[in-house]
Amino acid sequence: MRNMRWTTSQLASAVERSARQSDVAAMRQDVASYAANSEVAVAFLADENGTVLASRRFADIGKGVQEAIPPDLRALEFFRTTNPERQRHALTSNVEILQDGSILGAIRPVVLGSRPDQIRPTRIGTLAVVYDIAPPTHRALATLYRQTMAVFLISSLFAIGLGVFFHIPVSYTHLTLP
Repeated sequence: MRNMRWTTSQLASAVERSARQSDVAAMRQDVASYAANSEVAVAFLADENGTVLASRRFADIGKGVQEAIPPDLRALEFFRTTNPERQRHALTSNVEILQDGSILGAIRPVVLGSRPDQIRPTRIGTLAVVYDIAPPTHRALATLYRQTMAVFLISSLFAIGLGVFFHIPVSYTHLTLP
């Protein structure tokens, strides 16, 4: 979880840097390249109004936050806490284990810059990243099964070879005994 908090913080820093330069394309590229990992189920950057500015899926840009979340994850309490007012008061990363430990979620507030009539940056958006860690677990189990089967087959062949090797001298001496 510490690693996820760190990587989310790094992504937030990159997005904030792009926001300071008013480079929306760079913000979208940062989120999309981070979310290219197959374990990332959801990754989006939303503004204070709940409109998605950058997302893992290009089709989600400009939609509301609830539309950017896959239907099977919408019911999670984790996504009901993306309220910008709540995030504005807690300017730290929030990483949680969701469902039965198969999903990790991180929400981080991101400073999006200032409005044209303001000097200080007051626009605070929300960066949300959800990892589905079940696929790596399944891959690890499949690899373990494959390796176990390979060890079993090699051990079996070795045992058969030893059996044949020792069977010939024993049977030969058995046949030559009076």
